Amino acid sequence: MAGGVELSYRQRTYTCSNCHQETAGHRVIRKGPPEFFLQPHPLYPMTKEDFDYWLDIFRTYFPDDPLLAKAYKEWRPGAK
Repeated sequence: MAGGVELSYRQRTYTCSNCHQETAGHRVIRKGPPEFFLQPHPLYPMTKEDFDYWLDIFRTYFPDDPLLAKAYKEWRPGAK
C-alpha cells in the first residue's frame, strides 16, 4: 500500500452485503473457481450446475456488478 500500512487480512474490515455490518476477521470458507469468470472457455469448461451455483453466490454478494447483465448471454457455462 503506497504511503500507508498494509493491514493483514484478519485486520481488514469488510461490509456484509446482507446485514451491512462492517467487521474484521472474516474467513473464507470456500473460494470460487477462477474459471468461473472465464466462461465459456474450451480449456476450463464448467457444467451448468456449477456455473449456476457460483452465479447465485455472485448475484447475492455483488448484485450491482455489470457482468451480471451478460449472464447466459456472452457469459455462460462451457459444457463439460
